[in-house]
Amino acid sequence: MKAAWRWFLRARIFVPILLIVAVFALWQYTIAHEKARSRDLRRISDALTIQTAFEKMYLHDRGYAAAAEDGCEEIGQPVQQCNLHDYYREIDELRDPGKYGYVISKVPNRDGYEVTFQLEISHHDLKKGQHTISQEGIE
Repeated sequence: MKAAWRWFLRARIFVPILLIVAVFALWQYTIAHEKARSRDLRRISDALTIQTAFEKMYLHDRGYAAAAEDGCEEIGQPVQQCNLHDYYREIDELRDPGKYGYVISKVPNRDGYEVTFQLEISHHDLKKGQHTISQEGIE
């Protein structure tokens, strides 16, 4: 009888502790997921801003090559080095909210450009992973 009573007392202590730990773990997961979602939404917003700046350049210059002049002449450079200041004044302040960046993957020329960025989680049609901003949109 005493052994059964002892297990009952232990269960009364451990069950609430396990519930508290489970709730805390769920809360931590939810917070981390929402932070990643927030960072990704900022990345998508920045991607649309970068695309808009390049499209403004295209309307003005009938090409994208001017972005590479004195700027992003090599693959792997950050998009902030592109000559887009006339089309988006805050291009220098455009920073990835996490540990990634907006990187040139195709040097801007008369016909096109490509900038890559990363998403931490999926959003609608955009899956987790690397994506490309180009004259075709975000892929």
